[in-house]
Amino acid sequence: MQHPYLKIVIAVFLTLLTVLSFSQTYKSSERVKFLKNLNGKYPSDVNLLENPIMKKGIRTLTKDKFTFLMKYFTVQTPIVINNNFFIAEGCKAHECPETNFIIIVDLTKDVLYIGIRDNLKIQIFSEDNSPQPEAFKNWAENEWYEK
Repeated sequence: MQHPYLKIVIAVFLTLLTVLSFSQTYKSSERVKFLKNLNGKYPSDVNLLENPIMKKGIRTLTKDKFTFLMKYFTVQTPIVINNNFFIAEGCKAHECPETNFIIIVDLTKDVLYIGIRDNLKIQIFSEDNSPQPEAFKNWAENEWYEK
């Protein structure tokens, strides 16, 4: 014999699961919606790093490097959207070759990638551990200065 409240508990659980799933999809699509029209603009002009959706994703990925990135992402290039990838780059003033950053979002899959080069040492972050986009690989191989 089934417990009389079992069907109610299951129904509430499934409803909550559906709401949480929709909530995550909504947040993800909000990020893409925010980013897709920023081509040619500077990250600081659109408050990229302060946007709540972006800031949360960056903080979650970079953990103890978050403050470092926020402090030194000061010299910036215009945002590029190419082949459905959002790309923002910045560096530490007067130390661009040694300390620089790249933020990439795959606008199709809504996946965030971040690269941090700190004193020429590279750390790579990805929301889903998928292979990095070509632009990310190009950044990692770029030495930011002429030999």
